Amino acid sequence: VEIEHLLPFSQSLDDSATNKTISHRACNRVKANRTPYDAFGHTAEWPAILERVRALPGSKRARFAPDAMARFEKDGGFLARHLNDTRYLSCRARDYLSGVCDPNRVWVTPGRLTAMLRRKCGLNQILSDHNFKNRVDHRHHAIDAVVIGVTDRSMLNRISSAAARAEDQDHDRLVDDMPEPWAGFRDDVARTMQRIVVSHRPDHGTNGALHNETALGLAGWDDEKGRWWVVTRKPLSAFTKAKDLARIRDPQIRADLEVATEGLTGKAFEQAVAEYGARTGVRRLRVVEPMAPDALVVIRDRDGKPYKAYKGDSNHCIEVWRLPDGKWTGRLVTTFEANNGWRSGNDTRPHPAARRLMRLHKDDLIAIGEGDDRRIMRVVKIAKSQIYFADHMEGGNLKARNEDKDDPFKYFTKSPGALRKVGARPVWVDETGRLLDPGPLE
Repeated sequence: VEIEHLLPFSQSLDDSATNKTISHRACNRVKANRTPYDAFGHTAEWPAILERVRALPGSKRARFAPDAMARFEKDGGFLARHLNDTRYLSCRARDYLSGVCDPNRVWVTPGRLTAMLRRKCGLNQILSDHNFKNRVDHRHHAIDAVVIGVTDRSMLNRISSAAARAEDQDHDRLVDDMPEPWAGFRDDVARTMQRIVVSHRPDHGTNGALHNETALGLAGWDDEKGRWWVVTRKPLSAFTKAKDLARIRDPQIRADLEVATEGLTGKAFEQAVAEYGARTGVRRLRVVEPMAPDALVVIRDRDGKPYKAYKGDSNHCIEVWRLPDGKWTGRLVTTFEANNGWRSGNDTRPHPAARRLMRLHKDDLIAIGEGDDRRIMRVVKIAKSQIYFADHMEGGNLKARNEDKDDPFKYFTKSPGALRKVGARPVWVDETGRLLDPGPLE
């Protein structure tokens, strides 16, 4: 068996699932470059074919009608269908461009045609190991742009002619000699993709959440270790080990749970905790935890006395400084600080003689290495001691991809000090797409 086009591809250029079905190879050779009715409508097999067709969706059943091809041509044929996308945004974009260009030289190709040509030309394999669109690589937009740029009436007619030749010669592949826009087209596209650096709009603004929404009570300051003790509430199900019970603030509940779970571990421990909750009606407990001062946004009253705090997970940027001894260090700036009078300078300098090398925000670009080993990385996440990077072309849900064992993508993680060893420096992509790389900072 093989995949067969109901309306001949050479006449319709319709490569969608609606125009495809499964056929025996011998039957497909008999059908050749005809519609189902033209090939079998006057044969003894036609009633049985129609009986089987009843199980197909209505859009496919319509292609077995005697006038299926006539209906298709009445709707404008393949040229009108493939050079006229009627969706709202496409129409508005065409109207906009027609204001500065000859309206007769502006046409909009539907995504289905772009996908078909991308697949027929083998362009999908430039960014992946298979002939499917790789949507987690931002450069797939550039490949779409290339396909749209070479798509015109001449190209579609050449595809139609090639498809007709393939059908006449009973080729297994529908378009066995797919015409290229020019000799070496695919190789030229592949080389261009390798040179592209994806430009990301960096977020240098101070907008955004200043801190988490949950307020934390302040239970005191630990002078010895220089940290706060904070009080928060956690569900009973969060207590899965014996050491978790030590954080419970209520001494009576803590003692009762220690007795109920004595000597237990794993599932048995969790079951005992659940039974205690069911017996007493306790569902949430207050716990006391230590937290570093730079991880908290402390709220003070008008007298300056702290009375509550929030976890400040939102970070504005990280500054990388070079110390007099040559080492690099980082200074994290939270979004809360950025909105409360923070200014880079002597107040944030880690040493009087320190020199600031770079300030990194989310979506900023850096380069590491040189020559053929150079990689262009994008800042994805900023933490206190680590900066998370991804190659500039990586897209999709990066967090989920990083956790997926079957996905080869993994974050490139470095501390501010380790950036020196890989020759990191900030780079930029200008309005014309050129990469501006000052070279290693040392």
